[in-house]
Amino acid sequence: MTAPRRIVRAAVALTAMALWTGACGGGPAASEATIDREAFVATYVDLRLSALGATSGEITDAERARVLDKHGVTEDDLLSFADAYGPDPAAMKEVWDSVRVRLQVAAGEDLEAEDGAAR
Repeated sequence: MTAPRRIVRAAVALTAMALWTGACGGGPAASEATIDREAFVATYVDLRLSALGATSGEITDAERARVLDKHGVTEDDLLSFADAYGPDPAAMKEVWDSVRVRLQVAAGEDLEAEDGAAR
């Protein structure tokens, strides 16, 4: 399994685990996150765009390191964010909605037309 897929799967697993832990009354507070929401979203989007732009569809270790360095974060920072905010489903929904919108904008999708069609 490639490193980016491990990151995504680990983030999903940690989020699910944090949601379960949060539902049971435990888990870390959101204030324990090592990075803020914007840093997580921007980094995740850039990692995803780099993978999508690669011929293989997978980001190389060097490119992943470049993107993480550009944003001043580590893989552990991304995982810590997911662990800290996972217990709050509303917050995580906002995070993934932000990621989705940014990826749609990067793909050149017309978000205004989409909003009008949904009404």
